[in-house]
Amino acid sequence: MADSVFDFKNKRSEWAQFLKKTRQFFDEHLYTEVTTSYLVTAGAFESTIDTLKVSFSSGSAELHSSPEIEMKFLLAEFPLAIFQICKSFRDDPESPIHSKEFTMLEFYKPETSSKDIEQETIALFKYLSETPISVLSYCVYDLIHQLTGINLELTPLLNDLTTAVRAKTQIHVSPDDTWADLFFKLMIDIVEPALPAKTFCLLKEYPSAVSPLSRPIPGTSKAERFEIYWNRIELCNGCTELSDEKLLRDRYEKESQERIKALKRPHPEPKKLFESANRISGFSGVAIGLERLFFAIESNDQTGYN
Repeated sequence: MADSVFDFKNKRSEWAQFLKKTRQFFDEHLYTEVTTSYLVTAGAFESTIDTLKVSFSSGSAELHSSPEIEMKFLLAEFPLAIFQICKSFRDDPESPIHSKEFTMLEFYKPETSSKDIEQETIALFKYLSETPISVLSYCVYDLIHQLTGINLELTPLLNDLTTAVRAKTQIHVSPDDTWADLFFKLMIDIVEPALPAKTFCLLKEYPSAVSPLSRPIPGTSKAERFEIYWNRIELCNGCTELSDEKLLRDRYEKESQERIKALKRPHPEPKKLFESANRISGFSGVAIGLERLFFAIESNDQTGYN
C-alpha cells in the first residue's frame, strides 16, 4: 500500500480526471449537483465521530463531518436525486487512510432502498474503473457467525454478547465496552482481516444498534445498511434513510449518552435533521471517501485484479 491514500504525488491530473468522470456518471444518471454549508451548528450525529470546532469573533460553530444533515434538509424542500462532492472534516488521528480533511462524495435518490443504491454504487465503481470489477457480497451477521460462531440475533443484550465474545474469541473485553464496542471489535479484529485481499466486498445488513441513521429491517435486529470494502479498507457506507422523527430523536439521545459515557460532550442537537425527517421518506443514500476510492480504482487498474 502507498504511504497514504491522500498522497497524490504525480497523480494530480489523474485525480482531476477522476473527479470529472465522477460528475459525468451522475450527470448521465440525472442527478443534480448541490452545495451545502461546511460551517454548521451540528456537524455530526454518530457518537463515534468527533468534529472540528471553529471559533470566530461572534461565537463558534463546527465543520461538518459529512454533508448529510444539510443535504437532507435540502431534500425536504427539493425531493430530487442529488449529489455533492465536498471537503469533510473529522478529528481523527492521522493515518494512511484517515485524515482530518478529506473529500466526500454523498448522494441521495428518491423511491429507492439500500438494495437499489448498492447497485448504483457498484455501477459508479465500474464506470470509474478501466478494468472489469466484480464485487463479492456478504451478510455481516453470516460472516461473524461463520468466523466466530457468534449469532448476533441471539445476543441482543450486552451481557449475552459479552459472554459469547469471551467464550468464542480472544478479543479483550473491557468493563466499559458497550454492545456497539464489542461489535466493532469483532469487525476490526476478525471480520475485516478475513476479507479477500485486493477485492471489492459488499457487506450488508448491519445491526441497527450501530446504524442510527438507517431504517431497521422489521422483525430483526438488522438495518438496511451496507458498506463496500476494497483490500480490507472501507470505501463507503449507504442505507435506506431513516425518516421517523421520533426514532431519530430517540437515537440522538442514545448517541448523546454514549458520548457522555466516553467523557465527551454530546453533539449539538441536529434540528435540521429532525425538521426534515418526515419529508424525506423513501430515500436511500451513500457516503464515499473519494481519496480511498481513487486509490482503490487506481490500484485495481494497475494490478488487473477482479
